[in-house]
Amino acid sequence: MEKGQIFSLDFILAVVLLILFLGTIINAANIQQYNSKAELLDEEFTSSIETAAITLLNGNYSCEYANTKLASSIDLTLLTPASATELKSYLGLEDKLIFLEIDGTTILDETAGSEQIYVFDFEVLTCNAPLDLSQIILCTSTCDLKKTMSFGVGR
Repeated sequence: MEKGQIFSLDFILAVVLLILFLGTIINAANIQQYNSKAELLDEEFTSSIETAAITLLNGNYSCEYANTKLASSIDLTLLTPASATELKSYLGLEDKLIFLEIDGTTILDETAGSEQIYVFDFEVLTCNAPLDLSQIILCTSTCDLKKTMSFGVGR
């Protein structure tokens, strides 16, 4: 060590490496925190979509038999004229973009240009008016009322 030299070169190099190592650890912790927060938001988003779909299939838009709403069903006469705002309000998705399709027929699609769309498919019973008992009995063997509903929400 020469006179007047306070730190040696190897000590300075060790401090620089320590600072780089600490920075890398802090950066990795921040990335992990961001990923867990994003995963939590995705879970919350998919949960709200599933809740909205259950509400749609088991509520005001369901088929009716003897003044009773049938589970997992959609009355197309009630659904088609519904405005997007009314439907979104009923489902609690006012600030989201909705996609609804039944057996390839698009009922509502606001998701064009959306970055991220979550779509779930459901087997549903459809009707165009209140059902009678003969239609329900027929559906136990062969049924043309069973259709696939695709329900999606975009951000």
